[in-house]
Amino acid sequence: MHLTGKKLLFVFHNSGLTGASIVLLRYVEFLKKHYPDVQLKFLLPGRGKIEERLSKAGSVEYYSAPVELSFSDRVKRKLGIKSATHDRVMQAVKLAQQFSPDLVYCNTVACSDFIPALKDCVNAPLIWHFHELETGIALTGIDPHNSLHVADIILTNSGTTSEFLNSEYGVEPARTRMVYPSVPSHNRSRSASGNQFVIGSAGTALPTKGAFDFIELASEMQKLDPSANYRFVWIGNFRKHKEDIETEISKYNVGTILQFTGESDSPMDEYSRMNLFVSLSGEESFGLALVEAGSIGIPVAGYADSGEISEIVRQCKGIIVARRHVKDMAVELNRLISLPHELEVMGQASQKHCRTYFDELIVPQWVHVLEEAVRKESVH
Repeated sequence: MHLTGKKLLFVFHNSGLTGASIVLLRYVEFLKKHYPDVQLKFLLPGRGKIEERLSKAGSVEYYSAPVELSFSDRVKRKLGIKSATHDRVMQAVKLAQQFSPDLVYCNTVACSDFIPALKDCVNAPLIWHFHELETGIALTGIDPHNSLHVADIILTNSGTTSEFLNSEYGVEPARTRMVYPSVPSHNRSRSASGNQFVIGSAGTALPTKGAFDFIELASEMQKLDPSANYRFVWIGNFRKHKEDIETEISKYNVGTILQFTGESDSPMDEYSRMNLFVSLSGEESFGLALVEAGSIGIPVAGYADSGEISEIVRQCKGIIVARRHVKDMAVELNRLISLPHELEVMGQASQKHCRTYFDELIVPQWVHVLEEAVRKESVH
């Protein structure tokens, strides 16, 4: 095991239990459990829900800690020559140099600014875990081009992401490794709620993630059958667009049947209450929440031509309609309510396919990438 006794440094883009952070969290928890002699350090931008779990696997420090600026640096800050981002990068570099890692690992496009500085100052190979497609990158306002060619290995979360980086940024396939996100082995904790037909979705509630389409879906299904006992539940952070979401809910008059619950510490239990999980994302590089729900036997639905999600839904024998065809999705889901056998078959197919993403099957592939980097076989 080439990682035994090695020191691995992980730079997280945030401290919350968001999709990309959860993926890496599951990886490192598996790593520490099976390879306890590995030394792990995690750099976070501040305190958050992920901190407690990471601290059980290694040590946690913060690159957003206040730094004492020299007079010239204070002047540069006022003139806009020196930014708070620069301070965070330098703090991360300082902490990395103190740790002297055998491997540096940066998570998501948001870590782009850290990569050149870490490569210049830390004598270790660097892996960049890339999760985003075009829209996700645009939302950050970051141009990752330079950092993509500085990192030693680009680890992608799907074939869709690998192809995107090759076509848009010229990242050679030889420099990428693809490992899917993993989900924990988990059984359904409860049955769906009584006579209600619960349709769920999850993720950060952004327009590009399908939050507004989900509200429209509730309205269309209510129109199709006003007497049906529907309930719509979205799990995930919705603070950024809270006012817009509330406006849309009022506009479509679905407040009595639809709820945005916010983040959950136990999303698998929330999925267990659902009869069906639907992804209405316009751009998804993988679809972690859908796979989590599918792994416990929840039937799934999604848009065609929506990154990796559409292929996963096909493998799960789920419902697929053209992107943004919300009315068509409503018709298909409304049809399913009276077809319990078809729902059961879909749920079985979801479970069969999505369990191929369990930690014990996926994470060893990730460990192999770390071993490759530590051996410096792929460092250019």
